[in-house]
Amino acid sequence: MTTTSHGHHEAIVVGGGQAGLATAYYLLARGVDTLVLDNNMGPGGAWSMYWDTMTLLSEPAQSSLPGMAMPDVPGGLTPAHMVEYLTNYEGVFDIPVRRPVRVLHVRPAGAHFTVETDQGTWTASQVIMATGTYARPLVPHVEGTIMGQFWHVANYPGRDTFRGKKVAVVGAGNAAAQIGAELSEVAEVIWLTDTEPRLVDASLTGADYHRLIAERRDAILAGATDVPSDPAELGNIIQTPPVKAAIESGALTPTPLPETLDGLEVNHLIWATGFEPGLYPVRGLVEDGRPSVEGLHLVGYGGASGYGSDTIAGIGPWAQHTARTVAEGLGKR
Repeated sequence: MTTTSHGHHEAIVVGGGQAGLATAYYLLARGVDTLVLDNNMGPGGAWSMYWDTMTLLSEPAQSSLPGMAMPDVPGGLTPAHMVEYLTNYEGVFDIPVRRPVRVLHVRPAGAHFTVETDQGTWTASQVIMATGTYARPLVPHVEGTIMGQFWHVANYPGRDTFRGKKVAVVGAGNAAAQIGAELSEVAEVIWLTDTEPRLVDASLTGADYHRLIAERRDAILAGATDVPSDPAELGNIIQTPPVKAAIESGALTPTPLPETLDGLEVNHLIWATGFEPGLYPVRGLVEDGRPSVEGLHLVGYGGASGYGSDTIAGIGPWAQHTARTVAEGLGKR
């Protein structure tokens, strides 16, 4: 960490992905002096790290940040579309993003916070953590090993690397199902799960699922007494056409994860086991997913920081809610 001091801002947003940009949009609209610090080399947030052939489950119309509609894209959105959109979004609204800056520690310091980074130190009256849920790849502990190569969704290079090979995909969510279905076209796939995958009925598309999420989110934000049930109760894997075809053909069949990897004869194993939030800079300042100090805010992590806020389709209203709270804390309406 350098010792350079860069001055003070009313609000510093840590993270320049969809949650950080949406929150900054609303902060700037309220006249809040805002700076976004982003650890990535360029715009796009986590979308710049996803595999190229991934297809978003939400439709373009559901995948827009506040103030700027996502262009319609035939065939579904890919990570490349999202990176282009977020890059344009920064420029259109002139959002002040500084990158690459790695935030090391956020410390309360009287009436403000000290934000320590590898590029020096800033101070802020309010700090918004928006580092997302893609910062720390999660790999469960399983005994044993394989005589092959390990991967994680975070560095999955696409199916060509695995052509003609035998591949184990570990996970019980959409990423495991999508990657497994893709690989089943060029490789022999063993789908290993530590819990039983819960398939959403094939009649319900990803867009339908996100509409149900939005209905529940809006009711929660409105303080409604009759909140729609969580669509997660319907399942957690959307049967996109490739996933549905792979399952029906038998090319993708869930198998319980063994207690040891010893004896698993595969060339590759891909962990599709999720991520942990990037909250290390605020260690000690968050309890049970909520800030424990006044002036610190979390947005875009789902759960306690806002139902559905960890999706591009769900972040907008939560970003607006967070920005309003920040502005009120600064005495602005």
